[in-house]
Amino acid sequence: MLSWLGQSPEFIRTIFELTIIPGVIGVFMVTTLNAMRARIGQSQQGIGQAYGVFYFGIAPFSV
Repeated sequence: MLSWLGQSPEFIRTIFELTIIPGVIGVFMVTTLNAMRARIGQSQQGIGQAYGVFYFGIAPFSV
């Protein structure tokens, strides 16, 4: 499915890695955090802060 990335210019691969992949990971994290929030009963603001810390803190360094 991702074989077309092999023939793409380097910058397209870089953009893909810096946006799509962390986005997918972030959605997975938010889904997990929302499931935890449903059990624990935390506020939605805390989930947003955790997502922001993950996306802007960890994701840029994951590639």
